[in-house]
Amino acid sequence: MISQGNLKRKWVKGEVAMKIQKVIFCWCCLFGGFVIYAQQDERKPPVSIIHEVTTLERLWRLLPTLSKSDLVLFDIDKVLVVGKDTMHRATAAQRKNVRKPMNMLDGQKRARVRTAAVVQRKRMLVDKKTPELIKRMQKKGVVVGALTRCYAGPFELIPRLEDCRIKELLELGIDFSLSFPTLEEHVFEELLYNGRHPLFKKGILFASHCDKGEVLRAFLRYRQWTPARIIFVDNSQENVIAVSQAAQTIGVPYIGFLYKAAYHIPGEFNEQLAQFQIRHLIDHEVVLDDDAAQELLQKEQGKAD
Repeated sequence: MISQGNLKRKWVKGEVAMKIQKVIFCWCCLFGGFVIYAQQDERKPPVSIIHEVTTLERLWRLLPTLSKSDLVLFDIDKVLVVGKDTMHRATAAQRKNVRKPMNMLDGQKRARVRTAAVVQRKRMLVDKKTPELIKRMQKKGVVVGALTRCYAGPFELIPRLEDCRIKELLELGIDFSLSFPTLEEHVFEELLYNGRHPLFKKGILFASHCDKGEVLRAFLRYRQWTPARIIFVDNSQENVIAVSQAAQTIGVPYIGFLYKAAYHIPGEFNEQLAQFQIRHLIDHEVVLDDDAAQELLQKEQGKAD
């Protein structure tokens, strides 16, 4: 026969056990909820953010968060470098107009003039602090490279146009090969535009006017790597969006910077001066900078007076 005291003790124990079970159940539900939420969150498209900027301050602020798993890519023209002369501030229509005499040349003369225009051109940094930013990223082990629409391969009398671009960057303190010490030069034969293939060389992807998003995907397949994040800086909205779409396709978070600093560099396009520079280039196969061209132009005008 069970005494009232023993019965009461058993009832209390049962109540405690039930409360413990309820607590465990609640925790299981709560934990299960987090697991379900996490699983649902993983199925969402990766975050893609695009900022329009005139400085790289936001990228500097990202620096402490970057790791070896991240991929940072820069466009080259009007992002890293720009022509020193005001001719390079011209719109596409203005450039096309002043260069008409060059396009009318034939044969070897045309080849020599167009070669001189590339080899002798003078370039400067869009932002003098960018080489230091790249070096700091490389020091952290971040994978840093360039993605440019520039052609690879021969151009007029230049055997390999990509070597000119690499040399220009090295002279300005930028070396992308440091992030890819063992990755060999590679031609992406699966992509083609106007008879040319994209190329990877010394940390730079030369898209050869192919879609930049497609070129990036081909490169990641070649390297057999999926980065944790892709960060891309370009002055073209079309390119920033193309790389964003590529990142979405492979399921990688993306931060794009539509970088407009080059359009705020002082100096206005002078059509008369530009026409004189083109004429001098055709006649002498020598590129004149703005100062030298202005001086010669004034002398010519003085003689005419």
